[in-house]
Amino acid sequence: MSYQKTSPFTHIYAPWRDNYVKDAGKNHAQTCPFCANYQEEDSKNFILHRYEHCFVMLNLYPYTTGHLLVISNRHVASLTDLTKEEYTQLINSVIQCQKILSHNVKADGFNVGINQGAAAGAGVPGHLHAHVVPRISHDTGFMATTAATHVINADLATVYKKLKPHFISSN
Repeated sequence: MSYQKTSPFTHIYAPWRDNYVKDAGKNHAQTCPFCANYQEEDSKNFILHRYEHCFVMLNLYPYTTGHLLVISNRHVASLTDLTKEEYTQLINSVIQCQKILSHNVKADGFNVGINQGAAAGAGVPGHLHAHVVPRISHDTGFMATTAATHVINADLATVYKKLKPHFISSN
């Protein structure tokens, strides 16, 4: 009997994601991590900048180095719930993030996405947020080419210290 792989997924040991998985079953309407982070100290939660209608923070569970979130200050689930001023600032902040990441992590391209609702893959379905994921063409080492797995090459504290001054000076 030969073994046939039934799953298209590649598995890698990542113990730091344990808290994320444990929180997946919680009622986010009562325990929204973005609402909680908004009240906390910026450096503790890797919040890079606060605007009138949104804030920018490092994704605590990044796909790549420099993966940012642009999060609505208001706890709303959809773009249609935002006012014109709110969605304009959110999109302008996404653009600003791309500019900062282009220069500071040398991103060659970006994935920008807004998953609205659990069915669309939103990790926090009740609180609107945009992902800004920098992509680097030459970032293909052993793991990426042989195991279809990306390795994050810098810890959050280092990336935060590198990016924070650029958000302060870009107002």
